[in-house]
Amino acid sequence: MRYRRAFIVFVVVVVVFGFFYYLYIQTKGVDTSQFKPTNATTTTKDQSQTPEAKAPQEVFSQSFNEIGDYYTLKVQYPNTENDSANKILHAFVSDQVDQFKLDTNVATMTPEEATNIGLVGGKKYQLSIEYSTTTTDILYGYNFRVVENTGGVHPNHFNKTFTFAKDGSRVLLADLFKPDSNYLQVISDYTVFTFNLASSNEAYWLDGAQPTTDNFSRFVVTDSGITFIFDPYQIASYAAGTQKVT
Repeated sequence: MRYRRAFIVFVVVVVVFGFFYYLYIQTKGVDTSQFKPTNATTTTKDQSQTPEAKAPQEVFSQSFNEIGDYYTLKVQYPNTENDSANKILHAFVSDQVDQFKLDTNVATMTPEEATNIGLVGGKKYQLSIEYSTTTTDILYGYNFRVVENTGGVHPNHFNKTFTFAKDGSRVLLADLFKPDSNYLQVISDYTVFTFNLASSNEAYWLDGAQPTTDNFSRFVVTDSGITFIFDPYQIASYAAGTQKVT
């Protein structure tokens, strides 16, 4: 009985060994990497779910005019292919319109109030916003020119610039230079030299070219370099107009 049981165990071992040896012979030399289980998952990113952000290239210009009893608005602004850039640009324009109405109170002004400040005979306060564009292979720029006429000796105007990368992210001046490069001082020295501000009789013109972020926050990038924009009264008189240096 003992020998019979041992024989049965021996036969089972031989059969199992033979079965695995047969499988080895059948699959030897076959590249099984080309086969995948039907329920296998993949880590490849689905591009249709995460589309590449569109560049903030201008698609079309949009404008609107608004005429009230004591004011007029003439506004122009760009629409780009990038939603993030549009949100920033449109918010700026909207804020300017709201601030103009708040500062002048023209939207709710009474006839008596209008008469007291000289808005008679068809005179009205005015706000104008227009823009220009600059484009390089990697950057997209928008320069807004805002002009307000609120009954002073002359209209007041200023510039506001926005620069974007291809993905629609905002590009600041510091992003264009290496960290700790002392770029503001270099730009300041160049501006002072270009406009000969050091010999100016008006000391505050020199203040407008000091190496601060605010002084050089208005800029556009072209294939020729970086152009800095200085509003009236920053480094020159109102009569001299907007100044630029590249």
